[in-house]
Amino acid sequence: MRRQCRPMLEIVFSASLAALTLGCTAETPTEPEPSAAVATVYAEPPENLCNQVGFDEVMARWDLSTPSWDQPGSDYDASSTMWYVRCSFVGVTEDDRFATVFGGFRPRGAVTLRVHHEVTDALKDYEQDARNYFERPEGSEPVEVTGWWDSGIAVTLNRHMAPIDAPITEPGAASLNSRLLVRHGNLVIVAYAQAEAPLEEADAVTDLLEDFVAAMLDETVEHLPTESGRD
Repeated sequence: MRRQCRPMLEIVFSASLAALTLGCTAETPTEPEPSAAVATVYAEPPENLCNQVGFDEVMARWDLSTPSWDQPGSDYDASSTMWYVRCSFVGVTEDDRFATVFGGFRPRGAVTLRVHHEVTDALKDYEQDARNYFERPEGSEPVEVTGWWDSGIAVTLNRHMAPIDAPITEPGAASLNSRLLVRHGNLVIVAYAQAEAPLEEADAVTDLLEDFVAAMLDETVEHLPTESGRD
């Protein structure tokens, strides 16, 4: 699975600098203490985050566009332990690429994130989501993915489907659902996209969707404020 990994400034760099002293005369150097910034990397997300992210620009890379009839949904909630944001999207093509008996190619999904006050809560959240949405679904074969994040897991579910009233000779289509879940510090974020594809092109569409959800996730994170700094 391809992933676009952005370089990031290691949080512990500041802690290493802090360990240096003007004296520099100690016979046995001491290990630097972990930086307190690790505990809270991401700050409160803006309530208009979904309006800031450039989903249209990302979709344009795959010749997709937001249909005029779509009203992208969004949710924002703040609690005593975290902030929650969901930004949904729908993309369509202007040609018959990957068209099926169900219509034209139409990836739709969302990016959902939770910025926790504590990293320990983010760890629990990530592990629970990994079990429920990546490891447990029937036929799921999740893989670990690496990048700028601390932990990551991805999967694409492939289900065969056909219209209820379709004749026996109707081949139907592949219903694909690509999911990417990552944790970085106190941030847990998941991106997913679902689309139908011709059976013979399921592998090609799987590759497309996996790159697509990764780009949507990256674009969303670019607009999140941080407290400790991140390139």
